[in-house]
Amino acid sequence: MKRTSLKVLLPAVFVLSVLTMMLAFAALVLSDMRTALIAQATQGTESAALRGKHRVEQWFADTTRNLSSVAMAKHTRDSILQLSVIVRAMGPDAVSALHATYVTPNTAVGTARDEFDYTGDRSAYGISHVKVHDFFRTMRREYGYYAVFLFDADGTLVYTVSKEPDLGLNARSGPLSETALGSAFRRAWDLSLIHISEPTRLRR
Repeated sequence: MKRTSLKVLLPAVFVLSVLTMMLAFAALVLSDMRTALIAQATQGTESAALRGKHRVEQWFADTTRNLSSVAMAKHTRDSILQLSVIVRAMGPDAVSALHATYVTPNTAVGTARDEFDYTGDRSAYGISHVKVHDFFRTMRREYGYYAVFLFDADGTLVYTVSKEPDLGLNARSGPLSETALGSAFRRAWDLSLIHISEPTRLRR
């Protein structure tokens, strides 16, 4: 009886030992594979993140150069000054007059609003608008901007490519001042004052 049990048990123990070793080896291999795959995935994710970060930084750098160049151009400064004088001359009805001609008749949405034909306006504003609109519309399309906004020194939005309801409003007071656009104008204005005053302090 004992002899029979040993004949059965010894091979069974050997087989179980081999199976245990194989399972341990398999577990070790799977663990190494898991670590390698995680490392590979992490490396791939980090590389993709770095590429994405570089593209975003490059976009901001290109956009900053483009906008700075346009903002400093004589054509832009002259356009803002001319439109600002006209809007002021229109008096308290300026916003409603601009909306009646440029905002309300345009039923398009988003960037498609820049396709509206404004050439029928023969007012002083309309004549000046014709001189600037093609330039800034082309710029918006070329660089993929949502819109281009021209503010005068008082914070009045005297021109936009898309002609939405904020046209003619003021970024320092009223409804526009409470929006992200109004906040962006004030921050940009404050930064421009800092840059203007820095050379003065250095000269002193």
